[in-house]
Amino acid sequence: MPMDMVCNTIVSEEIAYGCSGIGTAIMANDLAETPLILCGNDDVKKRFLTRMTEEPLVASYAVTESIAGSDVAGIKTKCEKKGDEYVINGSKMWITNAGYANWFFVLARSDPDPKTPPGKAFTAFAVEGDTPGITRGKKEINLGQRCSDTRGVTFEDVRVPAANVIGAPGEGFKVAMKTFDKTRPLVAALATGLAARCLDEAAKYALERKTFGTHIANHQAIQFILADMAVNVELARLMTYRSAHEYSSNQWKVTEHESVVVDSLDTLHFRCFIVFRWKVYVVLDSGPSVNETPKKQWFAVEVESRRDALE
Repeated sequence: MPMDMVCNTIVSEEIAYGCSGIGTAIMANDLAETPLILCGNDDVKKRFLTRMTEEPLVASYAVTESIAGSDVAGIKTKCEKKGDEYVINGSKMWITNAGYANWFFVLARSDPDPKTPPGKAFTAFAVEGDTPGITRGKKEINLGQRCSDTRGVTFEDVRVPAANVIGAPGEGFKVAMKTFDKTRPLVAALATGLAARCLDEAAKYALERKTFGTHIANHQAIQFILADMAVNVELARLMTYRSAHEYSSNQWKVTEHESVVVDSLDTLHFRCFIVFRWKVYVVLDSGPSVNETPKKQWFAVEVESRRDALE
């Protein structure tokens, strides 16, 4: 029995609780496959998706550029139809799984006229990772999520068969937007899982650390922080699950999905900062640098999560 969006969301949250970097790497596979699932024809699905279930392969979603993340309509990578092929030229940035991807989902501008509406100006492709002209950049040293491979990718006269177009030519923007709609609950789940981990670690620490002859968990100021964190984690979780349920039930609304992501990431941002700020002094006193501690990783990964939401 296949998992619905609710089950997928719960799994994503639990993985992120352990390591959101691994969660992001796994989700990137799902992100690259989703356009094909939603809009690909049977031939494309057979050639690209079937093997994903037969071999331990990796896929990558190559849309973001140095000047265009959430503003998908602003991407500059272009493609030109030549016979039964398209030739792609351009560069993508901060692409998860780029170093190991066996194939890429790529969005490129197919209509050079800047007055053409976005819904008609872009074309989406599935591109084999070993296609001549693809250059993978160096692995970025992320602030957080370091086990998630992030790189730039350059496409220089990359020739792609017209049979690899996802959806109809000129409708790539719509394909990308449908993909974002489906994956928003999963992004929120990653944020919620990490926030829940921060809460548990903070509570554990509060029961270990002592000041003025008692555990700091007995200080009312600390209790206020923990209670506030618990409330916000539960709110984020419930909104995320509701969004996933409504998507599975075909009752979802884009505006509600947006609010779920924003709320979960705002919760993560503020609470991770509190946990980080709260513990950093003790970490510094105990020897290891902040860069070596999980607290730094939890705090830093908030930046990566916000980037995922915007992309």
